[in-house]
Amino acid sequence: MWVLRIPQTAQRQGIYYAYKPDWTAKSGQELYTGFTGVLQCDGYSVYASVDCRNRVGCLAHVRRKFFEAAKKITEPKDR
Repeated sequence: MWVLRIPQTAQRQGIYYAYKPDWTAKSGQELYTGFTGVLQCDGYSVYASVDCRNRVGCLAHVRRKFFEAAKKITEPKDR
């Protein structure tokens, strides 16, 4: 599932869900052709093939890394 969202600051807001049977570079390029907004994505290699000047990382992935690091700090070390 691919998702495009028009920002809340826009006069006409909306969310566009596009089902593609695959998650390939071709699908991403077709969907994002002419896209001029901010692309929020994770490190999946397909996104590198999408022509977009403004990219930001996925905050859910960043958050998960902080929780993983906190777990390692609080886990007892083997002796």
